[in-house]
Amino acid sequence: LWDLIECPYEINKFHSWIMKAMKLGLKEVTANVPKIVYGHPHKLFIDFEDLHALYRRKTLDMNLISVWCLMQYEDERKMARYKVAYLNPQLINKTAHRFKMLGEVKAKLEEATTQEEKDIIIKQAHRSEKNKVAIYISRVMRHKRKKDYIMAIYGFNDHCILFMIVPKWGFLLVLDSANYPSEEPREVRSLSVMSD
Repeated sequence: LWDLIECPYEINKFHSWIMKAMKLGLKEVTANVPKIVYGHPHKLFIDFEDLHALYRRKTLDMNLISVWCLMQYEDERKMARYKVAYLNPQLINKTAHRFKMLGEVKAKLEEATTQEEKDIIIKQAHRSEKNKVAIYISRVMRHKRKKDYIMAIYGFNDHCILFMIVPKWGFLLVLDSANYPSEEPREVRSLSVMSD
């Protein structure tokens, strides 16, 4: 835990701004992300509770990871050091995938009478969501084919893995600090193969 006196000036200033905003009743900040960043227009919602958790070094929310990607994108654009594109981490993370599936499948599951029917419905919904993500990845790869790298941050179970796609070589590098079993990232690997 940082002490406000010891932390960098910018964090102290930002903390003061958040405290004032919360006293006024604000709970989140909304930012419009231009189409050029992730290949589609996107709204980003940053909850002050997530910022507080980050400040206390407790967790890193997908919204904040998206902000990091935006910062890296902007830095790359200004410095022109590398040709890097980013996939939207909010579209490819496990939580978003499950949430979308639950919303679309709920009514169908209520109508199903047997467990076998429910399993088939869930399997079809999962396949449909995987296809949507694969289409998104292939669209980004097609639009960003002149880039040297496409970065994809996949989040699951409060952990993130960086997938670095090198389109020119047809290569996928997986960077995982925790070295989880390969079952979790296998989903994303299969999606990158589907999108080729």
